[in-house]
Amino acid sequence: MPVEYTLDGQAGVKDQEMSRELKANVSWLKEYLGYKETFDLIVREFKIGSRQVALVYLDSFVAQTDLTLIMEELFNTPDDQLTSPSLRGLLNRKVPFIEITAETKLNKAADQILAGPAALLVDGITHTIIMDVRKYPGRKPSEPSLERVLRGPKDGFVETLIFNTILIRRRLRDPNLRIEMHEVGRRSNSDLALIYQMRRKTPPFRAEISGADPVGVNPGFPVARCIA
Repeated sequence: MPVEYTLDGQAGVKDQEMSRELKANVSWLKEYLGYKETFDLIVREFKIGSRQVALVYLDSFVAQTDLTLIMEELFNTPDDQLTSPSLRGLLNRKVPFIEITAETKLNKAADQILAGPAALLVDGITHTIIMDVRKYPGRKPSEPSLERVLRGPKDGFVETLIFNTILIRRRLRDPNLRIEMHEVGRRSNSDLALIYQMRRKTPPFRAEISGADPVGVNPGFPVARCIA
């Protein structure tokens, strides 16, 4: 679902109120954020007691240790306590080491997910719990040796692909952003990320990258040669 923009740069999407049906809320977020089109969007659906629950987050941003502690506390919680409006208070008592806020609009919750926090949705509850479990990769900011800039941040890409995708997501919190993972190279099977902003058409070069078949890819390999 491409998001249209007005002239002032604001997303032209109406506020989407949450439904009491978890399935409807999760389906809206999946379509809005490009589930299965972008590799780092994680949607986990499970049960706590008899209640259906969903956790939505960007894998590259989340501190997995904090998330594991939260899940342990949730699984030890009776499902009759997962009710509105006590859900936020319950989490504040059980998980006091992170910031927790409630959001009643799905598009606002999606904006929070793009910024790094995780969203917890519970069936029958018309608000989502935003949990700030962000963790940025530990790297020293360094200016790239090529294409230096005089103004602005001195950010530069590194050899680790996931660090580079996080760097882009931190600067571009766009629901239209898609990051597809591909393997290139008959022998190296190197990971290659295709990053684009979704509009109404599929990027014409996606098939060319998928069909590229060099023997191997290394840091000096001109990937553009595959889609020339």
